[in-house]
Amino acid sequence: MKYSMIVGLVALLVLAACADKQPDTPGPADDTDGMVDERLAFTECMPEQRGLMCTQQYDPVCASVDTGVRCITEPCPSQQYENRGNACSACSDEKVFGYFPGTCEDMGKDTTTPPEAGGTVLADSEATGKCPAGQASYMSLTGLVCMRQYSEADLRALATCTTAAACEANESCIYPTRSTDGVQFDRTLGLRCAPQEYFNLLLHTSGAVGVDEKGEEYAVIV
Repeated sequence: MKYSMIVGLVALLVLAACADKQPDTPGPADDTDGMVDERLAFTECMPEQRGLMCTQQYDPVCASVDTGVRCITEPCPSQQYENRGNACSACSDEKVFGYFPGTCEDMGKDTTTPPEAGGTVLADSEATGKCPAGQASYMSLTGLVCMRQYSEADLRALATCTTAAACEANESCIYPTRSTDGVQFDRTLGLRCAPQEYFNLLLHTSGAVGVDEKGEEYAVIV
């Protein structure tokens, strides 16, 4: 009798537990889980695709095209976007880095001609080996650098400073020791707030000497 009561009690407990447990039901399907929008997938062109003869099939892509401009400061329009008929015709062009599927308009890419570079430009030494007429140049670790001319008058026109804190964010408080046409000044012009591109010129040639925000002197050269 006692055994039957124990069995009955266990059965009741099991039934109660089953009644309280809710069945597992799947939540809303997540269509984006693990998926990547193919419109955002950039495909890089491979060397074996260069110079291929392509069909006229229209399957547009938005190509990222090399403009030939190289800079070490911004802005630097080194690429622009162009619509191409298909991936083959895009990558057959050696100037194309790669492409997005669809038209540039679909991708929200601007196809207008990029503005001229406002930063310090690296000359394409393989193509020309020299800078445009009227620009100064020097050799950096990355190649030939083209920049605007800085005459003695230009350097004297720079604001004077006693610490780097007196200069703008893109300037350094340094001694302008030479013009871009080769005239040497040593420290006779005093400390001036010099643009970054002029600082880079000294950094890669004769060395730059200036003061930090506390007015402490430093010297650097690459």
